[in-house]
Amino acid sequence: MDMAKERSNTTAEAEAVPKKEKKQKQPTRAGAVFGSILLFLLTLLFGICFLCSSILNSVLPQKTLSAAIAKMDLSQIQLSDHGKEQLIGKCLYDWYFWDAPNLTEEYAEKLVTMPECNQFLCDYLDDLSTYMTGDNSELPQLQPDDVADLLQEELGSKLTKETHMVFAEADRKSLNWTMGDDLNGWNSMLQHTIGSGFGKFLTRQLCNLSGMIAFGVLTVACFVLWLVLAVKKHWHKGRMFTAYGLAVAIPGLLVLAASGVTLLLVEAFHIPDALIFSKAGLPILLKPVALATLIPAAYGVLFTVIGICTNAAVKSKKKKAAAVSAPVPNAPAPEAPAPQAPDNAPAEPELRYTEMSGESHAPKTDDSSTVKFCPHCGAMNPLDSQFCGSCGKKMD
Repeated sequence: MDMAKERSNTTAEAEAVPKKEKKQKQPTRAGAVFGSILLFLLTLLFGICFLCSSILNSVLPQKTLSAAIAKMDLSQIQLSDHGKEQLIGKCLYDWYFWDAPNLTEEYAEKLVTMPECNQFLCDYLDDLSTYMTGDNSELPQLQPDDVADLLQEELGSKLTKETHMVFAEADRKSLNWTMGDDLNGWNSMLQHTIGSGFGKFLTRQLCNLSGMIAFGVLTVACFVLWLVLAVKKHWHKGRMFTAYGLAVAIPGLLVLAASGVTLLLVEAFHIPDALIFSKAGLPILLKPVALATLIPAAYGVLFTVIGICTNAAVKSKKKKAAAVSAPVPNAPAPEAPAPQAPDNAPAEPELRYTEMSGESHAPKTDDSSTVKFCPHCGAMNPLDSQFCGSCGKKMD
């Protein structure tokens, strides 16, 4: 009975073990892949927002954009008109001055070379920057009358001396007609994008220090969430660090590369032609952009390096564990001795010596009746011996 009970207990235990094993399902990698992709995209989005906010906060409040444009030669700007690249002075005449009675093509070309023209554009960009940063509550509007006032009041005497043309009231009316639609379209576009609603909120967040801090916190929060899920769900920590670092570093590295290549092409090779006008002001603009980009780029590269080192350490540990757990191969068995050919040669006779009584073993004629001599070796043996005591052979 005791033996039967023990057998039943062991059988029940053996059946219980597979049931427990069935409950423990192996985790699939689908959840890890989906979660990693989602968090990568989320980190990439917040990283781009943080990068843009960092650049805008380094350019707009310090009026770097207007300072760079003030150094540029706007008369060298090339625009496409009916599939043909032309200078901005020629385009300005063909688009807006063609109907004015006193404004000629020479007048338009002289206009874009004046420093006051650069200053007019810089003032407008400064007003737009103060609105984007929140220092000004009203979105600046660009009107044809502003351009007409520039030509008539600020540049009237200079342009008259250069071109011998006087800006008249008829020219103002012509500009209102030719420029009105384009400038109103520009103002309407700004109003719809950054003038109200979510666009206005997002623009001011990107251009404010508080917004840059908020996007930085969201980027770090993505890392914390990713790390918690990686620890809880047993994801690869090294891959998580690498993916997070790449999501943050890639946008910044691309901006740095683009800035460096653009500056090199314009300064050293004087190409492309469309950017030659910005040669003097481009370094002023790209320097703060590069410095602002270094922060997120270095942050992302740091996490990428940590992830790569973690992956290498994990792989090294796995190799060591596999080497320790692997069975030691058995030593090779000693080779069996080669079989020797049978020796058919007759064995050498074994010499056996029997101590005989007496002082001399020499045959004596008087002892021939009691001893006999071996016919093979001549040794003396007792008379009744069947084998020779010396050579061991049979005595005939």
